[in-house]
Amino acid sequence: MNNPFNPSFRRIPTIFLNRGQLINEVVEELNNPNSPYKVSIVYGMRGVGKTTFLTEVGRKVKQAPDWLVVNLAMGSNLMATLVDDLYMKASSDLQKTFESIRGLSFSAVGLQLSADLSKPTLSTYQGILTNMFTKLREKGIKVLITLDEAKSNTELKNFVAYYQILNREDYPVALMMTGLPENISELQNEDVMTFLLRGKRIALSALNLSQIEISYNNVFKRSGFQVTEDTLSKMALMTMGYAYGFQLLGYLVWNVAQKSKTVDQDLLDEIKLEYLVELIRMLILKYLVACRYKIKSLFWRWLRVPNIVFQSKKFVKD
Repeated sequence: MNNPFNPSFRRIPTIFLNRGQLINEVVEELNNPNSPYKVSIVYGMRGVGKTTFLTEVGRKVKQAPDWLVVNLAMGSNLMATLVDDLYMKASSDLQKTFESIRGLSFSAVGLQLSADLSKPTLSTYQGILTNMFTKLREKGIKVLITLDEAKSNTELKNFVAYYQILNREDYPVALMMTGLPENISELQNEDVMTFLLRGKRIALSALNLSQIEISYNNVFKRSGFQVTEDTLSKMALMTMGYAYGFQLLGYLVWNVAQKSKTVDQDLLDEIKLEYLVELIRMLILKYLVACRYKIKSLFWRWLRVPNIVFQSKKFVKD
């Protein structure tokens, strides 16, 4: 049997710790046009499972034939990416409908503009998207836009300002974002994004250790491994409630215990260093990814500072 645990960064695991009730509630609410979940913000500290939660909601929503799910990423041209992804995710009939929009054509590499639109501006993309969303509304198609690890920058401000227009004009377009608590607070303090305060906030905290212990028990014992209740309790504590810790520890234990089919204290001692090193490495990686956009923003601000002329001075010894 293949290892059922998946500690890969931003990949949805086979074993998904039970947040099923909350996920089902969100998916159900998205079908209500008056629901506060139409604009949702999923927040929590690093490692609590925000990306996995977002991915699972998107996976369930797109199972319905009247939904399209578009996943955006910070660092890209959000408006242009949204145009391309709407087309790529659409059925062949919908793609033909999009192609009927004047001045547009699409290819395997994305949007192709006519000569008079060869240098698209923000308003160009807004016009294109409004036409596309109008066509989707006429066909009874709803859209969920997801954005992972949202951070305040000009690109996001422009995107959110446009989304407010869609929201006011009652287009069936939902928006779900994830972010760290401090980044979400920064977003909501921006004038153009204060409307996010009216959206639904979904707080994810550290996972329940009892649930982690039960999950480990079910996976390992049903797969023929010998493991005591005391060892299971220690494994749950080692995860510290992190969703990533749960996947990583399970993955390492499964691989090392594959031959003996026994999980005990000696085995935990054997993998402890590798587990801690990898856990810390991933937390640092997530932190660096989170800082990347802020550092880039500060760098460009620094470049815009007027040049300072330093005058040399002659120092004479007394």
